[in-house]
Amino acid sequence: MSSHEREQVLEKFKTSNDQHSVLIIQMNAGGTGLNLQEANRCYVTSPAYNPSLEMQCIARSHRTGQKKPVTCIRLVMQNSVEEKILEIQQKKLQMISTAFDDDRILTKLSKQSFSLSKQE
Repeated sequence: MSSHEREQVLEKFKTSNDQHSVLIIQMNAGGTGLNLQEANRCYVTSPAYNPSLEMQCIARSHRTGQKKPVTCIRLVMQNSVEEKILEIQQKKLQMISTAFDDDRILTKLSKQSFSLSKQE
């Protein structure tokens, strides 16, 4: 998809009055240069080895200007490589938390689904 086509799709999503608008974005595209304050649900269907990438993608819909609670849901198949990726994420977060001596890092991305609500 060209950058012009991408802009058109995003503009259509942002200006849609339809309650059931859906925008499907790959994590690599969703984590770069997007602000999706109009979105209030985020489904992670394929976890990333880099927990920061996943957090950044989720943060795209939880930006200044967001007026609704943002619900983030992870879909993970039991006994799959996805569970192993989540274990790797937790190990990486533990290392970062130890290196920076900051336990808040561990709560940013847990194995559980989570919900964020913006307070303005």
